[in-house]
Amino acid sequence: MTEPLPARPAATVMLIRGTPAGSADPLEVFLMRRHSAMEFVAGVMVFPGGGVDDRDRGADIAWHGPDRHWWAQRFGVDPELAAALVCAAARETFEECGVLFAGAADDPDLLVDDASVYREQRAALENKSLSFGEFLHTEKLMLRADLLRPWANWVTPTAERTRRDATYSVVGALPAGPRADG
Repeated sequence: MTEPLPARPAATVMLIRGTPAGSADPLEVFLMRRHSAMEFVAGVMVFPGGGVDDRDRGADIAWHGPDRHWWAQRFGVDPELAAALVCAAARETFEECGVLFAGAADDPDLLVDDASVYREQRAALENKSLSFGEFLHTEKLMLRADLLRPWANWVTPTAERTRRDATYSVVGALPAGPRADG
């Protein structure tokens, strides 16, 4: 019998970018170290990410790229959860390292290249006084799901009794301009 997935879905983003021509490594990958005082996996190197906020579910946001049904098929979940996972991945990446997978709602080719102008909104997202959907709508931005691709799904082993997550990871292509600051 297969054990049901934990009720706590989470999303992480492996941020990658190409390196200049002639570099020994073709890609750079961004990692962060969890604070040593954290209750769960303190001090571990991780990709930006975290749990799905209830407000990520059913968020009415402009979206560019593969739709929720495409994501649902690849993640093996229902379309509502798939959309919430993509929303959480983008939100958490912005909260934790300042990279915003978004562009102008009226021009999908225009990306946000300097998210530092949204410093106050980033803080409001972190303290949960603002939802990602509200932020995108107010700033007339659309989520750029075309810059993300499914990568893996990891479930915390049943032996971990205190905290179990089903984490859906995506690869995020860091466009020219934005810099991760985490």
